[in-house]
Amino acid sequence: KMNERVLILIKLLSKEGIFLVVGHSNTTPDLSELMGGFAGEPIIEATEYDRLYILKRKGNAISSEIVVYGK
Repeated sequence: KMNERVLILIKLLSKEGIFLVVGHSNTTPDLSELMGGFAGEPIIEATEYDRLYILKRKGNAISSEIVVYGK
C-alpha cells in the first residue's frame, strides 16, 4: 500500500495545477504527511466524514491546513 501512495505522491508533485485527492481515514492522513502536510488528530471513523486536507505547493514549499466541511 505504501508504494501506491509514494507513486501518487510523485505524480502529484511533478505536475502543476489543482488536484482533488479522495481517500479514506486510513490513507488520507498518511498521504498528507508524505506530501509535506499535517496528518492531524486520529480520525474517529464512526462519526467523522467531513475532514478536508488542503495542501498548497509553491515551488518546493508545501503549506497545509485541515478544515471541516461546512464550517
